[in-house]
Amino acid sequence: MVTPTPPAQPTSASQPAKPTPQPTVELRTEKITSPALAGNLLGDPAERKVHVLLPPGYETSEKRYPVVYVMPWGRGYPEDNAWGFKGAMESLLRKGEIQEMIVVVPDGTNDLSGGLFLSSPTLGDYEAYVTQDVVKEGFLEAGHPDNYREDDVYFVTNDQFAYAAAVCGTMVRERPG
Repeated sequence: MVTPTPPAQPTSASQPAKPTPQPTVELRTEKITSPALAGNLLGDPAERKVHVLLPPGYETSEKRYPVVYVMPWGRGYPEDNAWGFKGAMESLLRKGEIQEMIVVVPDGTNDLSGGLFLSSPTLGDYEAYVTQDVVKEGFLEAGHPDNYREDDVYFVTNDQFAYAAAVCGTMVRERPG
């Protein structure tokens, strides 16, 4: 009589690997009221949406993160850019190609189909809206209002070629690592 052999117990080598958790960037939509945009001749609202992308684990972290402010292109709709940045950030974080950061995408819309963050009595003062109102609100929301210093915030230019020329000398030419 042949005794049946019990089935082999799985070993750790035969266990399927648990999937590695993928970094998830949180996309929040906040609203701010900008004194710099109030009273513009178009009658566009001073209350604006600001999309904020937070790195994985931000809520429970004690770390300080660099903040990148991205002006949306095209007609200035922040959601058009924020969702694309969310996917790109998650992919680049997963590959280890970028460090964790906060990305802020303010609303750049107006009744003229976008003003490229130009300032005028007709559009409002978009430069002050970004460099003062949005940045200052970020410090307030983070609980560090005393760290906001207007003199430390610069709006280089709204022209892409002038911007490239302005930062060319400060760019890191080698990949970290």
